[in-house]
Amino acid sequence: MRKLSDSLTLRNKVVLPTRIMMAAMCDISADEDGKVTEDEVKYMSAHASAASLIVTGYASVSDN
Repeated sequence: MRKLSDSLTLRNKVVLPTRIMMAAMCDISADEDGKVTEDEVKYMSAHASAASLIVTGYASVSDN
């Protein structure tokens, strides 16, 4: 049986040190233009040490 602490190799050959990930969430921390705020960066940074993979929530898309 595999453990959460075991590494995981993705199809693109990226190796995650553990099998712990943070799922996407809609935490509504974008600014009025839909851009990432400093609060969002701090939130993700605070959780980055616990998870090998963080899936971000919604994102603003633009032509440029």
